[in-house]
Amino acid sequence: MAALPRMRNAEGVIAELKAQDPGTKITLNFIRGLIRSGEIPVVQAGAQKLVNLDLVFDYLANQGTAQPIRYKPLPGERPRA
Repeated sequence: MAALPRMRNAEGVIAELKAQDPGTKITLNFIRGLIRSGEIPVVQAGAQKLVNLDLVFDYLANQGTAQPIRYKPLPGERPRA
């Protein structure tokens, strides 16, 4: 059985980031911007937008490399503006 993804809203992502790195300079607005822009895939749960915490960490870890990860909308999904 596959492990369940750790789904969090933007506030939950920041809480996890600060738990792992208390001195982080990443802000709630930055995470919300990633979600709004579609850089990170989102699951809509009622009024909340949930993201896979591990994908957010992967995204942040790979942005400084020669091959940054770019998450694209799934086929048939509207790109986020």
